[in-house]
Amino acid sequence: MKLLLITSTYPTPTAPHQGVFNGQMVAALNRLHDVRVIAAIPWTSKSLWKKNSPYRDSMGDKKSVIHPTFYYPPSILRWTYGFWYWQSIRK
Repeated sequence: MKLLLITSTYPTPTAPHQGVFNGQMVAALNRLHDVRVIAAIPWTSKSLWKKNSPYRDSMGDKKSVIHPTFYYPPSILRWTYGFWYWQSIRK
């Protein structure tokens, strides 16, 4: 079965302990199913990423976890964040 998890809390190179439960759940599901993860990173923290980070996600497959940039207007129009999230991951 093919599964897609869209989440805002998943381990990333700059925050490997964020969303550990989601990472473990996906690793367990990946044993029996084809799991893909979309975990958007807010544009305000994207600049903190290191280019040559030794980070490896729990699935080990770079194609299985996608970290697109989540663009939104900070501190204003919070009711539109869902729309901006969808626009950021739509590709």
